[in-house]
Amino acid sequence: MRNLIALLIRFGSLITFVVLEIICFALIVNYNPSQKDIWINSSNLFSGTILEKKNNFKSFLELDDINKKLQEENALLKESLLQRKGYSTEIEVDSNLQYDLIPAAIFNQDYRFRNNHLTIDKGKRDSIKKDMGVINEDGIVGIIKSTSDKYSLAISLLNTQTRISARIKQSNFFGNLFWKGTDPRRMTLESIPRYAEVNVGDTIVTSGYSTIFPQGLDIGVIESIEPKKGTSNFDIEIMLSADLTNLGTIYIINNKDKEEIKELQGKDE
Repeated sequence: MRNLIALLIRFGSLITFVVLEIICFALIVNYNPSQKDIWINSSNLFSGTILEKKNNFKSFLELDDINKKLQEENALLKESLLQRKGYSTEIEVDSNLQYDLIPAAIFNQDYRFRNNHLTIDKGKRDSIKKDMGVINEDGIVGIIKSTSDKYSLAISLLNTQTRISARIKQSNFFGNLFWKGTDPRRMTLESIPRYAEVNVGDTIVTSGYSTIFPQGLDIGVIESIEPKKGTSNFDIEIMLSADLTNLGTIYIINNKDKEEIKELQGKDE
């Protein structure tokens, strides 16, 4: 106890100064948008470099599993192409397609907090930009928030600030999908009126009413339906198709017509 008291007496001023500096730094970052963006981009670059070394070693140990998974995905893609072309030996590529898919990998992912993010191994030099959609083979994953030269930070679907325009595939009614901040496998669909034809097991897909995700991408299935108190809408719980707690290979969606659409919408306003 004497040693502790002596230590506090000797270094009390220094400890107080350090604590106050940390508090001031936290306040500056949290309440000043420009400083917050600088902090996010800097920490994203630093953490990305460290995580790259870690994941290179981890990927080496998992090469067999990754190779098997890629082979399965390639097999499914080839089957789909063959079916579309009537089992033709020549596969044509349509250069006028509106969307490009850029393959990438997750370096770091959060799912234990209320506002979770993903660190991705592609950035500006790979043509990644803010507001691009992120998906995997099972469904949608998130939206690009910021980029550095080599890395990107994406807002996960498991973020209470995320809102996704979603549609019930069987009935075409659409609403907003959001996360309540608790269960990482489930989200909530709101703004679906009680007169809508809705059933447990119905498929939820992207509506296509934004330039981020094309329409028809899988999101999940309806697990439960309850009338929302005090409103004329349903409270619908969705079981997600993608496991957002265990992500590896992902694809970033580039809508090549995004700028033209935004320009047209701006003129209309």
